[in-house]
Amino acid sequence: MAKRHHKSTIEQAQRIMTIVERYYEQGNHRRSYRVVWERYVRPLYPMTFRSFQNYLAIARKAKEGASSPPPDALAYSLFDYWDQQMDRLGRVKP
Repeated sequence: MAKRHHKSTIEQAQRIMTIVERYYEQGNHRRSYRVVWERYVRPLYPMTFRSFQNYLAIARKAKEGASSPPPDALAYSLFDYWDQQMDRLGRVKP
C-alpha cells in the first residue's frame, strides 16, 4: 500500500522540485543534485541530503498523480530575487 503524505509535505516537495528543475543539469557535476541541495535547497529548507531525495520522490509521485496543486508563485519570485542578488554581488552563478 502506498504511503499518503500530508498536503503541506507535498507542497514543500513541489517547491523543492521547482528549485531542482531550475538549477539541476544532468551530466554537469557543478549542477548535480548534491550541489543544488547544498547551494539552493539547504539554506531555505534545512534537511539532510537523504531527506532531500525523499522529497524529490514525493514530488515525482505527486506529479504523476496530478492531484496536488502547483507550487505557488512566491517560489518563482524567490528564485528571481536570488539571481538578482548573485548578479548584484558579482558572484558567478553555478
